[in-house]
Amino acid sequence: MHDDGVTESALRAANEFYYRAFAARDLVAMEALWAQDGVACVHPGWPALIGRAAVIASYRDIFRNTAQEAVTAREAKIIVSMPPRLPRPKP
Repeated sequence: MHDDGVTESALRAANEFYYRAFAARDLVAMEALWAQDGVACVHPGWPALIGRAAVIASYRDIFRNTAQEAVTAREAKIIVSMPPRLPRPKP
């Protein structure tokens, strides 16, 4: 478990949920997966999307595209870590 309570099993479950939602083109499930705040996403070949509205709109567009190839996850590896904490500046 990580300092913020995130477990490897929770991350694995979220990853599996994501790929099931993507495969099913289930926008409601995808909306349930993404946080309300602090959201950013980079799809391959796209510019960075900042904010929940932009991210959800991107999935809406992807799911409407009937030519979109299937996306699957293989050999998922879960790593629970945080970046090193920066030292606090001295007053």
